[in-house]
Amino acid sequence: MSFISLGGRYSGVLTKTLNNGTTAFYIKYRDINSKSVRKKVGESPDMTKSDARERLAEIKKEIKAQKELEQNPNSPIPKILLKKSDKQVYTLNDLADFYFYDNKTKSSREMQNKYNYHFSQELFATKNIHLITEDDISDFLDKKGAQRADSRRSNSNNITKLHKEGSLPKRKRKPKAKNLTLIEREQEEFDQNQLNIEKLEKIVELNSEDWRSANKAKYLKEKNKILKYRLCPETAKLLLKDKTLTIDKLNSLRGILSRKSIKELLLLASTIVTYANRHKKLNILNKFNIQKGDKFYIKVDNVKPRYLTKEEIHNYLREVKHIAHIEPKTHGYIYLISLLALSTAARRDTILNIKIEDIDLANNHIELRNFKTEKSFTSTISNKEIKEEIIRLIGTKVHSSFLFENKLTGFSLTAFPPKMKEILNYTVNCNRSYLNWLTIKEFRNTVASHLAMSGVSIMHIAQILNHASTRTTEIYAQLAPTTAKEDLANLVGTFLEDTDS
Repeated sequence: MSFISLGGRYSGVLTKTLNNGTTAFYIKYRDINSKSVRKKVGESPDMTKSDARERLAEIKKEIKAQKELEQNPNSPIPKILLKKSDKQVYTLNDLADFYFYDNKTKSSREMQNKYNYHFSQELFATKNIHLITEDDISDFLDKKGAQRADSRRSNSNNITKLHKEGSLPKRKRKPKAKNLTLIEREQEEFDQNQLNIEKLEKIVELNSEDWRSANKAKYLKEKNKILKYRLCPETAKLLLKDKTLTIDKLNSLRGILSRKSIKELLLLASTIVTYANRHKKLNILNKFNIQKGDKFYIKVDNVKPRYLTKEEIHNYLREVKHIAHIEPKTHGYIYLISLLALSTAARRDTILNIKIEDIDLANNHIELRNFKTEKSFTSTISNKEIKEEIIRLIGTKVHSSFLFENKLTGFSLTAFPPKMKEILNYTVNCNRSYLNWLTIKEFRNTVASHLAMSGVSIMHIAQILNHASTRTTEIYAQLAPTTAKEDLANLVGTFLEDTDS
C-alpha cells in the first residue's frame, strides 16, 4: 500500500495500511539541514493521528530551537532541548565515558583509544553537546583530511568525572626512550634504512645466492621511496601531478588519513551519541549521523579485497616454517599462528586468545571467540600438519593456559609477533609496489578471496568468517569465477540446444 497524506490540520502526517490490517503513522518534515525526512512514529492502536501531529510539532520546535542555538551559541539552551532527565549539561567526552564504561570488550577498548586520540582534545568535544555546530564538524573533517596517519595512539587526559574516579579501563604503556615527532621518526627510519640497504647489498655482493638479503634490500628501497615523498615537499609535489592516482592512493602515498578512516571516526561519534540517547534516556540531536546525500557525507571507493596469491602463500609459509624450526625458543609459534590464520580466517585477537581447553583434537575442532560480538563459534583443524604443530606446541602446558603464551607474563599475546611481518615483507611485499603491500590482517581476506574464486557460496564464506550477515561478505562476490551475465548466457544456451534438429 502507498502512503496517504492526511492534509488539513494534520498536514505532515501520513498513514500506510500494513498487511496485518494495522495503520502505520509517519511524519514528514525538513531537518536542521533542510533535508526532507519521513519518519515512522508508531502503529495503531497505540498511535493516533493526533499523537502523530503532536510528535511532528515537537520535532519542528526542536529543529527551530537548534537553528537558533547555531546562530547564537552563547544564548541559553531552550527548554525544548532540556527535556526530562536531560537536565545536566553533557559534552561529547561525557557521552564517550558512558559508552566505554558500559562496553568493555576488546574491540571497544580499541575504539576508546581511537576516540581519545582523535576526539577527546578537540574543543567541540569539551563543550555542551547541544552547542556543537556544523562548523565544528566541518573544521574537524578539514583537519582530519590533512592529518598524517600515525599508528601510535596514546590515551589522552580526559578530565571528566568518570576518569577522575578511575572507572574507565586504561592501557598501561611503557615509557618511550625518545619523544620524537612523526616527521623526526620517519627521518630516523629513512636514515636507518639507508644504512641497512648498504649492509645488505654488501652481503649480496659476497654471496649472490643470499635471496633473503637481496629481498630485504629491495623492500627497504621501496619503503624509502615512500618516506622520501613524505619528508621532501618538492618530491611530494610530483605525486599531485600524477593523474593516474585516486585520492585514496595519493593519501596513502603521502601518509594522510584515508577517507574510509575519517568516515569511521564520524560513525564512532554517531554510535556514542545514539547509545547515550537510547540507554541514558537523553534527547540529543545526533549531528554525527551522516547519511548519503548529506553535506558531510564521505564517499568511499569500493575496493577489491587484497589477498596473497597461492605462490605468495607458499613462499611465506615455507620461510615461516624454516624460521620457526631453526629458532624454536624465540619464534617457535609463528608457523602455527600463520597456519591458523590461513585456515580459520579468524581475526588476530581470536587466534591469540585460543586456550588449550578450546582445542578438541579427537574431533579436530577449535572453539574460537569473536571479540566483536563476544560470542564463540567452532572452526576446524583442517590439516594434519596443523594438528601436529598444535600437539608440538601444547607440549606439557596445563589445560587452562593459552596456546600462544607470553613467557614473561603468562598471558596471551596481544599482537602478532613482529617476525611474521618481517618475513611477509621480504617474501611477498618486496615484489609488490607500496600501494599493494599486504599485512598479516590480509590473511583473513586471503582465505575468503580464494574460497570465492573457488566457487564457494557467499553464505558459506560468511559462516567461515563468522559474519552476522552476508551483506558484510558480499565484497568477495566480485571474485566469483562466473558472473550473472555469463550464467544467463549459459542458461539461454541450454534453451536453444537442439532447436536446429
